[in-house]
Amino acid sequence: MVRFKNRYLLLQLEASSDPQVYSECTKGLNARSMNDLFKRSVQSCFGEVGIGKVMGSLQTKFFSAHTGLLIVRTSRDQTEMVSAAIAAITIVNKHKARFTRLHLAGTIRSCQRAAIKHSRALLAGTTESEAKCMREEKYLSQLEH
Repeated sequence: MVRFKNRYLLLQLEASSDPQVYSECTKGLNARSMNDLFKRSVQSCFGEVGIGKVMGSLQTKFFSAHTGLLIVRTSRDQTEMVSAAIAAITIVNKHKARFTRLHLAGTIRSCQRAAIKHSRALLAGTTESEAKCMREEKYLSQLEH
């Protein structure tokens, strides 16, 4: 018997820099409503065949309205289709919003680690890419001496 292989997407909901608008956008959202939103997007982008392919595997495992982070599970074969459908979402709760894919992992544990790393970088006041650039510059400066 063949094992069912999954992929986990770490996404961030980006609605507005205004906290009032962001709270209105995420009001009433939970993992189930996000899952329904993703399924509607897959159906509008890829039709009945697309929703039939991802119906069994698409699941929102974690959603935090406070941070905007969410983890979505999908089958390995349908990862690109789900990513494209999520990228096509532009409105959430009647507000402009978009989803940014932060990490793609084969296990949920790896995805959780990436979420923690991202949250720590945000708390430190730097983005993950800025932190990576600073580490590279520090490494290169050590090589020069």
